This record gives sequence, structure tokens and C-alpha cells, in this order.
Amino acid sequence: MSQTGPSVTVRVTLLQDGKRILVGTLSYVIPTIAMAEKILGRPLPEEWRALARPDEDDTTTSMS
Repeated sequence: MSQTGPSVTVRVTLLQDGKRILVGTLSYVIPTIAMAEKILGRPLPEEWRALARPDEDDTTTSMS
């Protein structure tokens, strides 16, 4: 796994019946709470807040 700013890249391997069926690299952006709320068009559910990056002015939220 590597992380550069808001982007995360992970390498994945999927196995089925002990055989490798897919290998790939996935890259995605972890949005801030504000970004996620803008995309959803509504407040971010409380349960999802721990999955978002903290907003620049919010030091109370973490991705742990």
C-alpha cells in the first residue's frame, strides 16, 4: 500500500479454490468529509465519518 495525499494505491490478489484468479493495483481517493457530503448531496452519516480524511480545519477526525 502507498499513500500520496488523498490518493491510496493497493495491490490486490483474489484467490478462488486456492487459485489466483485476479491480480491488480487499485488506486482511489479518500475524500474529506466536506468532499463526501458534496458528492452525496447530504450530510455524511456518522458511521462513515471515520472513513473520510479530516477536513483541513478539523483535527478531531482520524482514519484509524
